[in-house]
Amino acid sequence: MTTEETLFLQEILEERDRLFREAARLQSQIKGYEDFEKERASFQNQLSEKDLQILSLQQQVEYLKRKV
Repeated sequence: MTTEETLFLQEILEERDRLFREAARLQSQIKGYEDFEKERASFQNQLSEKDLQILSLQQQVEYLKRKV
């Protein structure tokens, strides 16, 4: 293998390594977004449950006001 071929091969390997690192970084970022979406969905569910609890308590208060 000539020096020129060796240098070309080295450049290709370095580019492959750079692309691999970038792909790994992007995969990690995607995982973070997926985790965020799961947390967001969980918080939205909690908010919905709290809204139902508030509505129920408001109805109870209205009922008690009418009784008084």
